[in-house]
Amino acid sequence: MQFKKPDTKLCSEAFTAVDTKRKSKLDAGELVKAFEKMKLQFTQEEVTQLVQLITIQITQIAISLEQFMHLIYICQNTSNKDTNRLLFLAADSQYAGVIDRRGVELILQRLGGNIKSQQTDDLMEAFTQDKNGKLTFEQFTDMMDILLGK
Repeated sequence: MQFKKPDTKLCSEAFTAVDTKRKSKLDAGELVKAFEKMKLQFTQEEVTQLVQLITIQITQIAISLEQFMHLIYICQNTSNKDTNRLLFLAADSQYAGVIDRRGVELILQRLGGNIKSQQTDDLMEAFTQDKNGKLTFEQFTDMMDILLGK
């Protein structure tokens, strides 16, 4: 499956336009404004939930341009109702349409799993058909369906 990559120029322009304090970080309110400039409508609560996908612990939102582009990548390619796709895209920080072993491990940890390194290796081996060490979205969905008993 191909996912739409963020337009780096437009992202940069939107980020810079709302970063009026020139601190190279956006807070939740500024993020909402930046999303509006990108023609994406999200409430501050929805933005906070999206940010929590790409940052494990959050006390105060302060998003860099790189993280903003990652959020745009996620938003352009899913709705916040498709959990598998949200998790996959959050782990796909290179916008490659695949996630590696570390991405799978992070997802399972975020879901509250206490997964050991060998278990992650076993999952990767079981679900990567070409044994390249990377999961496509389809392979990831198959894995999650089995893990969640769907």
